[in-house]
Amino acid sequence: MLKLLLLFLGLALATSSARAQTALPPRPAAPVSSAFAPRTGQSDTIYAVRHLFERRRLGGKKWLFVSLSGVLGVTRVLLNPNTTTVNGYQTKSEVDGGAAAVFGVGFLGLPVAVGLSKLTRFSEKREDAIISGYVASHRLPGAIGRRLRRKDFIGGI
Repeated sequence: MLKLLLLFLGLALATSSARAQTALPPRPAAPVSSAFAPRTGQSDTIYAVRHLFERRRLGGKKWLFVSLSGVLGVTRVLLNPNTTTVNGYQTKSEVDGGAAAVFGVGFLGLPVAVGLSKLTRFSEKREDAIISGYVASHRLPGAIGRRLRRKDFIGGI
């Protein structure tokens, strides 16, 4: 399996092209809809809220990816028991399915729960509702305001 993976990696590297690095022009600030930014100070806050929600949704997707890779790993172990050859005889080592199930539920259930929680708490629907509320009242909910960091704003890190 490893030889096959290395072969595909070698082929991918051999067929890719390389170019000299060039300086990219500075990235312009993300445009904000004028419906959401009637005043100058609001556009930066709305940009920060959007950036916060994008960051948290990406984090949720990463947690789900970690859990998916773990599930695939446990499935591989359960479906392909190790076979070894000793003195010309093949022996199969059995895998305890109960222990794998406990591992799967206990350790892989946590990333699934965290990922789904982030995806639901920071959905696009909720993001639009918070921005609409901010435009109407010029106030953010306390939980959202506390989560905003300097890197979420336009001139952030």
